[in-house]
Amino acid sequence: MDDADIDMGTAKKGYQNMGLEPYLYFYRDGDAKEIDVISEGDGKLCPIEIKKSLPRTSA
Repeated sequence: MDDADIDMGTAKKGYQNMGLEPYLYFYRDGDAKEIDVISEGDGKLCPIEIKKSLPRTSA
């Protein structure tokens, strides 16, 4: 499982915890251009860029 999978899972859980159905997608074309997450809601698309930061640590 890579970082994008973890972030998509976190985003999905956040929507579900608010009682909403998450409509989340990703996009990558043949030139390796990509949008990490595309959120769809209220007839609008919202592109989201995910940046990797510090590694996760156990609490």
